[in-house]
Amino acid sequence: MKKYIFSIFVAFIFLFNNINAQSLTDLFNSAYEKYEKGDFKGATLDYNKAIELEPSNHLCYYERGTFFLDTDKYEEAIKDLSKSIELKPDYAEAYLFRGIAYDNLDKLKEALSDYNFAVSLDSTQYVAFYNMGVVNDLLEEYARAIECYTKSLNDDSLKAFSYYNRGYDYELVNKPSMAFADYTKAIDCNSGYSNAYYNRANLLVFLGDYEKAINDYSKVIELEPDAHDAFFSRGITKINAGYKSDGCNDIHKAALLGNSMAKEYVKEDCK
Repeated sequence: MKKYIFSIFVAFIFLFNNINAQSLTDLFNSAYEKYEKGDFKGATLDYNKAIELEPSNHLCYYERGTFFLDTDKYEEAIKDLSKSIELKPDYAEAYLFRGIAYDNLDKLKEALSDYNFAVSLDSTQYVAFYNMGVVNDLLEEYARAIECYTKSLNDDSLKAFSYYNRGYDYELVNKPSMAFADYTKAIDCNSGYSNAYYNRANLLVFLGDYEKAINDYSKVIELEPDAHDAFFSRGITKINAGYKSDGCNDIHKAALLGNSMAKEYVKEDCK
């Protein structure tokens, strides 16, 4: 499973060199407080007032655009972020967030273009690099995706996801040792990353190391007690390792949790 990383919507206090400075700052802060309370209509009105107050200020459109993005109004977000870009063409964050809006509308070409422009303006836009990786994965451009995830590793908050996704891509391009190393690094970054344990277990099965695979499946189950896929996979692995009774117990558990393959397997091999 791969994940998009969406930057968290936050309120900023901006400094303006004009007589409207305090009013604009108050409106932004008021809008954010209303957003936090779920008063989206009230927040929208505050952003509208900010734009009326300073219609040529790119930050007014940027703030309302990111608000629309965070409330799943992607078309409106694109319009506001485009206006922000029109007013300030070198504002990297606006390209990043417009790319995310395009992403949510499955407009991958437009999203990739915006992410590329964001990083061309600011090479520290690591969220853009990460999202470029995900888009390239969707386009089956795995080598490019690997390059993007490598760059997003510069952001500590993205490391676990970046290692995990890069590991997955290394599997797809038949580099199992590099995939194993990346899954392990993802786990080192986040010891509770169940997907990384699960994928590493699957890789260990492929490599024939059943005992270590069983340990990783067990860790997934420890983290997610209802993970029927992990019970089923651990069961099959135990059977292949010569522990049929224990393996069948896992497969019965997986069937009880709703795993369709386990239900079929029980009928034939674990009666």
